[in-house]
Amino acid sequence: MYLVVVVCSIALSLIEIKSSLIDPHGVLVNWDNAAVDPCSWNLITCSTDNFVLSIGAANQSLSGTLASSIGNLTYLQTVLLQNNDIRGNIPPEIGKLKQLKTLDLSNNNFTGQIPSTLSHPTYFQYLRLNNNSLTGTIPTSLANMTQLILLDLSYNNLSGPVPILHANTFNVMGNPQICSTRTEEYCNMTHPKPTSVTFSSSEHKTVLEDYNKKDVKGLFGSYLYTKYLSYGMLIHKLL
Repeated sequence: MYLVVVVCSIALSLIEIKSSLIDPHGVLVNWDNAAVDPCSWNLITCSTDNFVLSIGAANQSLSGTLASSIGNLTYLQTVLLQNNDIRGNIPPEIGKLKQLKTLDLSNNNFTGQIPSTLSHPTYFQYLRLNNNSLTGTIPTSLANMTQLILLDLSYNNLSGPVPILHANTFNVMGNPQICSTRTEEYCNMTHPKPTSVTFSSSEHKTVLEDYNKKDVKGLFGSYLYTKYLSYGMLIHKLL
């Protein structure tokens, strides 16, 4: 009985997601209340216990918005919705997905701020929000994402300071109003230079490319000193 209730709840959540999207090619056509088992639906992968583990709907020309009911898919580990035309805000309810490892919403038309709740999933490894129209500052809560391998926030309209982040690869290229890694108050007192930055790090290598070539130390100086120079890592001719 319990499993039946859970499966029904999963199906309803997926139906809400479908209802908020415009699907010109009918790839979600069998996401239907009449279909008893959502694990048989297109673009869905499930566990042996019939819990939805992934939604893989990249490159499907989907538009519309992403429903908040995605946060009800408790066991979801992978969400691949890149290269569509989905609009509106990123649902903060995604932060309820404690098992989430990969979220790719890149190359869409998401607007608004990055939800601070994205730091809640414990096992997050890949987060790609690049090539959208996101605004506001990078949430400081993202510094709590200690398992991150890739964080790509490039080509949005983000502004303000860059918090200390733990991703092995971190990209903020194409956000002209990003300023130094100091406080937001400090940023408001300055005139941020248009800057394109790609930052990547590993146990043995740290590379920072400032394509503006005007204020490398001002942009990332405090980050480099506190996070890497204290560990004796070499910063390639940056300071």
